[in-house]
Amino acid sequence: MNENLLGTKKGKILVFLLSGPKMMTELKSVISSYDVLRYNILELQSSGYITKTESRDNNRKYVVSLTEKGREVAQNLKNAEEVSEGRIRINGDDEINIQLSTEEIEKSKNLRFLFHVNVLDDHITVEEVVPGKNPRIFNIYIKQNGGGNFRLWCEQDNSYDCWHVRAAWGYPQVQAMMMRYKGKTKICPVCHFENPENAKFCMNCGAKLE
Repeated sequence: MNENLLGTKKGKILVFLLSGPKMMTELKSVISSYDVLRYNILELQSSGYITKTESRDNNRKYVVSLTEKGREVAQNLKNAEEVSEGRIRINGDDEINIQLSTEEIEKSKNLRFLFHVNVLDDHITVEEVVPGKNPRIFNIYIKQNGGGNFRLWCEQDNSYDCWHVRAAWGYPQVQAMMMRYKGKTKICPVCHFENPENAKFCMNCGAKLE
């Protein structure tokens, strides 16, 4: 099952199981239709993400648990969900808030992150085009902050936490740049997705990593 699990019913089941083994009846809080739930459980089981065993208390009921492969993929899916909610972690560092306000979201429409030519080893070039003003071009670098952690730093605002930086964190290309810079990537042989160095299974397609 080489598919992107993020946002799918299968992905939601895996993330739900991170809190521990669950009875099939408990999983109906994720997928209400039992037929749809059973189909997805069978798919996940055949792909090695979960196990389904009979309950010790009742052999007509089943307990669903994550395998080692399933737990890693589920954790990666949860991390990806946190990014979409405005939170991110880079290699276990403190959680970074990347949430933009309504005003900042509107301003970010004026930014162009020049991925095609300007994602380098330690910085990315940004063009800010505000109507009625001359375009500004500046760089966002990877630098160590006062706590010794690598963070994005905006030369325009001289800041690790300005809205330019938070907007940049939202791009997978920028996150991958950070991981490459720290030498912390492992490329999936199936889909070529860049995973953290300690990953055993691809967080994009679930393939086993060497």
